Amino acid sequence: MSENGIYGFFAGLVSLLIGLRFINLGLIPIAVPAGTGYILVGLGGIFAVPTLYFKENRLLRTVGAIVLIVAALIFAFILRLLD
Repeated sequence: MSENGIYGFFAGLVSLLIGLRFINLGLIPIAVPAGTGYILVGLGGIFAVPTLYFKENRLLRTVGAIVLIVAALIFAFILRLLD
């Protein structure tokens, strides 16, 4: 297993926690989309470990890519709202 997966796991935990706190505390007017984006990015980091361990599993890589693309679209939507 790669060390990068372990770094991604802990960074994902932090991002997941930040997303949950955004939604829980309502820190900004668009807390739910921002929190959802952080949660999805966090899940991408957390699932980096199994994705790097099972490199031949195409379904796992595809699901991970879709989750991160959805997170990117959420952040693009947020940037469009702030423009």
